[in-house]
Amino acid sequence: MENIIEVASATGNLKKFIKTVQAAGLVDTLTSDNRFTVLAPNDEAFQKLQKETIDDLFTDIPKLTTLVMHHILSGKILAADIAKLKSVKTLQGQEVKVDASR
Repeated sequence: MENIIEVASATGNLKKFIKTVQAAGLVDTLTSDNRFTVLAPNDEAFQKLQKETIDDLFTDIPKLTTLVMHHILSGKILAADIAKLKSVKTLQGQEVKVDASR
């Protein structure tokens, strides 16, 4: 069974997200036997950020780690199940509302 990093690498359009996971020191977490759901922004989404914003994040690793952890959910959540949920808890510990109507 492939881990999240292997799956993300195979898609080809999550290179920048993988780079942020590596910089944040979360590779071991995402390659562990634990189940996670990752809401990963693709490379196109990263291109919409200003270069200064990205540079700032990569010089503030604790801030980068917090940001990445907001994109990781504990457990396996299938896309079909998202519409049934009202909120999910991120790996950072924050409860966020879900709106799958869009």
